[in-house]
Amino acid sequence: MFQTMGDSCASQPLRWTRIASWSEIPDREAIKFTYRQGGIPREGFLYRLEGQVKAFENSCRHIPIPLDYGDGHFFDSTRSRILCQNHGALFDPSTGLCVRGPCEGAFLNQLTVCLEDGWVYLRNLD
Repeated sequence: MFQTMGDSCASQPLRWTRIASWSEIPDREAIKFTYRQGGIPREGFLYRLEGQVKAFENSCRHIPIPLDYGDGHFFDSTRSRILCQNHGALFDPSTGLCVRGPCEGAFLNQLTVCLEDGWVYLRNLD
């Protein structure tokens, strides 16, 4: 979920963590980052899509294993769908909906991010 804030996300460090610069995020190419949820370290990925930033947990909905093989490649060859390299499942990059594969109809876990002053912030989950 992309969020613009009435209150600055940068001024709320207990609620938001800066994870990337807008300029380092390629269009429809993902970058990985780590975060904590309930004290457990997790991995996420984010990318630009139509002028916005999208972020999801790096975990397939079929079997909870990383979508990539650790190589940071999250899109199919046409860059039109997110691809689970393990099962071949395809996900809509704007919603995270699985449109083909063993988890069809399920959604990737979307993470809330905000863009402010050229930086992307992740809403803290701990």
